[in-house]
Amino acid sequence: MKNTVIVSSPDKLIIGGEHAIVYGCRALVTSIGMRLYIQLTKEKQRVYFIDLLNICLSYPIEVEAIFYVYNHFKSFISNQSQLNIQVPSEIPIGIGLGSSAAFSVCLVGCFYLLYYKKLNQEDINELLYKVECMYHGTPSSIDNTISTYGQSLVYSRTLNKHINFHLSNLAIIDTNGEKILNNIELSVDTMIEHPEQINQLFQQNQQLLKPKITGAGGGDCLIALTSDFTKDQILDLLKDNHIKSIYFVEYSVEDSTIVRIVDNIKKSECDPWDYRGLELSNEMLIVLISHPNIDKAAAALHVSIGSLANPRDVPGIAHFLEHMLFIGSTKYPGENEYKKLIEGNGGYSNAFTCSDHTNYYFDINPSLLLDALDIFGQFFISPLFAASSTDRELEAVNSEYEGNLFKDVRRITQLEKST
Repeated sequence: MKNTVIVSSPDKLIIGGEHAIVYGCRALVTSIGMRLYIQLTKEKQRVYFIDLLNICLSYPIEVEAIFYVYNHFKSFISNQSQLNIQVPSEIPIGIGLGSSAAFSVCLVGCFYLLYYKKLNQEDINELLYKVECMYHGTPSSIDNTISTYGQSLVYSRTLNKHINFHLSNLAIIDTNGEKILNNIELSVDTMIEHPEQINQLFQQNQQLLKPKITGAGGGDCLIALTSDFTKDQILDLLKDNHIKSIYFVEYSVEDSTIVRIVDNIKKSECDPWDYRGLELSNEMLIVLISHPNIDKAAAALHVSIGSLANPRDVPGIAHFLEHMLFIGSTKYPGENEYKKLIEGNGGYSNAFTCSDHTNYYFDINPSLLLDALDIFGQFFISPLFAASSTDRELEAVNSEYEGNLFKDVRRITQLEKST
């Protein structure tokens, strides 16, 4: 029997305090848009297969970490089990963005899910620190903590507190080991007291002292606010400085992890489908449904609010918002980008607003499920609600309303509501 789990973990970016933290002071650290993934599959054969994919094979310590974690869980592992580990990563390796900590988080998380069926972040972080010691000797534990908990933290050896702030137009510059710019130390105390001013403080320091080196290392990776410059423009400006690459990232202050897995979902004996339930740390509930012979992939999002929540002075607002979500998002501003992807690949999408809930759904060629999910998810993270589309969508909602006035099924529904 094959059993597969997938865990992802974000990168880390130290905004300030990386030098002072070793003396017990506070540092400000955040996770951003890039992630590392581990897919761990258990099968009935005593064979170990490790595929690091786009992780550089010159980092053999990852293999050492695998066997360290394996030994921790070996009492659960059958002698007849094969462990197949695949590690795709969006996080650049070896430039101070926490790739080793993210690797360790995912590795430990996979074993926890596989054998405990749940994630306990405190236990994971404790084990992770021991793994991190293999990489760094006596680390501060800031890397494994942010990779475990995500979001943004005010951190010291005695403090671990979440803080919300936003950095816009963020770029990570890989200088290929060239020490070309000066480091800056932002005032952590000021940032903690005024998180809404972090973007402004960062910009002011950057104008005076140039971009900031990540971590406390040798200066081979910089973080900078890019204002309105594009990647090509920045590369052109820095072409004489041996820049290796620039990563533009979407900053995120929220991150969710799986806290519970439910595999014993009751179903009919005649039901050929497989089911798995997940609960995320943000309390979102997910049901995964699969069948080996299906030729379509699909997803739906159920929002527990509908037309009964409309204010008296704004009737139809729930239905209107349902329409406006599909106009585009910050990440995918093109109004028809979602529609083109879905309809151009054998799919279909729609949504409906009911009295007490709203549902959004789509189906598509399975090979493009992740692409579709990325666009779909952004509708609920950062929708544009473009003003230029307001009148058109108001007309569409009103047209639907007027078209339903003479349908008997709608009249019966309204009658039932009134009684």
